[in-house]
Amino acid sequence: MQDNHISFSADANKNDVKRFYRNQNYSAKFKGYDQAFVASEYNSIAPLVHQDNNLSKNIIGGVIISQLRQGNKQALLHGLVVSQSYRGLGLGKKLTKHALKHCSLEVDHIVCFAEPHLAQFYGSCGFSLVDKNSITADLSPELAARFTSYQKYRANLAIFISERR
Repeated sequence: MQDNHISFSADANKNDVKRFYRNQNYSAKFKGYDQAFVASEYNSIAPLVHQDNNLSKNIIGGVIISQLRQGNKQALLHGLVVSQSYRGLGLGKKLTKHALKHCSLEVDHIVCFAEPHLAQFYGSCGFSLVDKNSITADLSPELAARFTSYQKYRANLAIFISERR
């Protein structure tokens, strides 16, 4: 595999990103003020434009950063998916780091809810594990409520947070 270039997907391409997730049997939703980042096998780091109708065929990975409410100083990183044939090659890490670096949402922290066994992965991307007992101190009310809701279905879920620099 050649070095994959990661490109920012503008809001006009949300349908292409959704199609990619559907093709990967993953149910990702845009949650508010969102930015979707994708990895593709072509192009350089540049905005993707909507005139490429076959864009979804070129997407090999995606991640979304969502600010649930405008003005909220925390955003949620979710929907990190890499195509099966590209897993284990470091693409998820590269894509996550790119998204964190190029996210233009005006937030102080980016939060992720994930399984605890992914702590090393998220740590290598700049996230720190948060004590679940301090969610009201560490998370905005919207994200704390969302985490509590997610825990009903995935009790072992962990909280990771990355401070914006």
